[in-house]
Amino acid sequence: MADPIIDVPAPENVTMRGGRTFDRTWLLQDENGDPIDLTGFTGSALVKEATTDADGDAVLTFTTTDGSMVLGDAAGTMRLVKSKTATAAFQVVCGHVDTEFKWDSQVTDGDGVSSPVHDGTFTLIASDTR
Repeated sequence: MADPIIDVPAPENVTMRGGRTFDRTWLLQDENGDPIDLTGFTGSALVKEATTDADGDAVLTFTTTDGSMVLGDAAGTMRLVKSKTATAAFQVVCGHVDTEFKWDSQVTDGDGVSSPVHDGTFTLIASDTR
């Protein structure tokens, strides 16, 4: 089996504002600074209350399957996106208060080898949506 393309996830803290479109893009690079070719990869990002929570207990997900994570093939980009409606709904679930979570992301190649990309804090900033 091949080695992961990334050995250690990069710490990355993310902020989402409720009731606003969330759209964030990262460039994934190898040790030489070249974009990592993500052609044929799938991916996901999970937002959880605690890092020890099961994946199924994630409070928010981004996946290549549902289109909320978009991988840029040879360009090496990873984009996470949620609509204004989706972030407003997430804000309702969080009780309209600023809430801090943990998150991580990974990509998986066509052979099933997963690589961690990011981990860190994911903060929802409650917005007045009136």
